[in-house]
Amino acid sequence: MKVEGIYMKKTIALLLSSAVICSLLSGCSGGGSSSQSTAAEQTTKALESKAEEKPVQTTEASGTEWPEKTVQITVPYKAGGGVDKAARLVCSALEKETGKSFVITNKPEGNGIVATNELLKQEPDGYNLEIVSVRDIFGHIVNGIEGVEYDKDSFTYIASLLEPADAIYTQDAKYASFEDLVAAAKANPGGCTIAIANNTGQQVLDIIDEQLGVEFNGIVYSSGSEAFADLLGGHVDACMVATSFCSQAFENKCAPVVTMTSQKYDILDGVPCITDLGVKDAVSPMNRLLLGPAGMPQELVDAIVAQLDGIYVPDGELIQQINSQYDMPTYLTGDALKAFIDENFAFRQSQAGNQ
Repeated sequence: MKVEGIYMKKTIALLLSSAVICSLLSGCSGGGSSSQSTAAEQTTKALESKAEEKPVQTTEASGTEWPEKTVQITVPYKAGGGVDKAARLVCSALEKETGKSFVITNKPEGNGIVATNELLKQEPDGYNLEIVSVRDIFGHIVNGIEGVEYDKDSFTYIASLLEPADAIYTQDAKYASFEDLVAAAKANPGGCTIAIANNTGQQVLDIIDEQLGVEFNGIVYSSGSEAFADLLGGHVDACMVATSFCSQAFENKCAPVVTMTSQKYDILDGVPCITDLGVKDAVSPMNRLLLGPAGMPQELVDAIVAQLDGIYVPDGELIQQINSQYDMPTYLTGDALKAFIDENFAFRQSQAGNQ
């Protein structure tokens, strides 16, 4: 892998191509994800079409004004992680768009389960919402994690805000490639440590172990920022965190050596995807979802989406910020979001069943 090429790579173009977005989304279930691909194809047109739809989708048309007061946003992770970064980008843009305050509270206790349980007890009035990774919230459900009080129908799904991918990072001087990391793990079973942002990431690592015939020692953290910090400190051999950590990695002589995708990331020259290396079942989207408790009226959801439409515009500041942190502006609402939710949940169930 030529790390120099990565360092010199400039910020991703403002709008990702349709092929890139579709391939990354469709990779979540190998060769049998036609419905998932359909949702992705709808997504690629969203940024252009939303601008045309916006005059129809307004708070006045829905008869509901939102927001009329401060909005509380719970992030069930520690500050500094991938979901927290996404929440701060979007909430900052919404504050500029609406003139109202959006207060972010980080509640990482119990791998985010405590905060999500609390969301169910909130009034479905649009003023207590959560931003979470789809992989984590569905992973908790399908794997029967202790303490989970919610299921797929416990939420009002408002939007997919953006899509990162996980990558495995190493310090440049220690492992130049993922193959080097695998060789170290085979030479010393259980001795090669990988810091993982949460317990659902451990499931992905287990799949890698099984399909490559290795035994990595996964260490679960409560946030990506903590996992990444231990890589920088030399306390672990590698870490598995979101692509939004790429900029920090390059600044600290670290680099991604493989992405958890079915296609190579165009902006990461020389970095293979996990399917290139013979692992077919470790790919899955990690879309950042905006959720509310079940029972939110459709008119209220429409009013929130109308405000989101105002910040998800081609050439807009938010899109540039999302691209610059190596994420994709995969903005889904309405039918496209429902298709994604249904197919992704089915995929998580099949993934859990294969463990």
